[in-house]
Amino acid sequence: AGVQAYFEALTDHWIMERFSVEQIIADGERAAVVLDMAWRSKATGKLAASKKVDLWTFREGLAVRLEQVFDSRPLLEAIQP
Repeated sequence: AGVQAYFEALTDHWIMERFSVEQIIADGERAAVVLDMAWRSKATGKLAASKKVDLWTFREGLAVRLEQVFDSRPLLEAIQP
């Protein structure tokens, strides 16, 4: 339920313009995914581009934790009128 609500809230305000997986590093129950992403603000039409790293933890084949690391400045600039 939490993941679905997160993506619904995200797509209420942003349009994904680019999503590219650059690298995946996995070791046991943990994985890091390096992404190149761009989102367009529905409110302003401005584009926000940034690299992003997702740090995943899995247990028994299910995702149990996700940490996201990204530069928030492009997103903040894109929502300014």
